[in-house]
Amino acid sequence: MRSARLRLQLTYSPSLLAELSHIKVYLNNEVVGVVPLPRQQTPEPVQVELVLDPRYFSDYNQLRLQLIGHYSMDC
Repeated sequence: MRSARLRLQLTYSPSLLAELSHIKVYLNNEVVGVVPLPRQQTPEPVQVELVLDPRYFSDYNQLRLQLIGHYSMDC
């Protein structure tokens, strides 16, 4: 395999704090990308494409997305 791409279509709350909120993308337990969640006025769909390094692929692959979402600066 020479290359791989991951296309995501996201809709997220405009209440998320853009400076702190993001999505981590893992392939076989390795972070292969971080998707920032810029501030939006309305919940519009956003399309994101990540290029995945084919060296992380194996015979059995696991893709995991982790939302790091913050709505306030408080703990």
